[in-house]
Amino acid sequence: MKRVALDFDGVVHDYSGGWQGFESIPGGLCPGIAEGIRALNAAGYKVAIISSRARDAKGYKAIVAWLYAHGIDADEEIEMITCEKEPAMAYIDDR
Repeated sequence: MKRVALDFDGVVHDYSGGWQGFESIPGGLCPGIAEGIRALNAAGYKVAIISSRARDAKGYKAIVAWLYAHGIDADEEIEMITCEKEPAMAYIDDR
């Protein structure tokens, strides 16, 4: 399986506003992440986003909406958004 898992806060989302709840996601994209996701897709990798926000249905929907608002097609470019650590070849986390 060719999958790379990305942490949402601090890897995809710049987390500049800090934690403000499951639904509130202030801040923008981390530099280069949209291009990185597209490059992974082009190389045949599936991309999973891992976030504790996804434990909550409203948080999950907020991540999807945030991705679209920042030019990342959650349906086409992202295989899954989950709070579980799914099997992956690599995990990228800011911590």
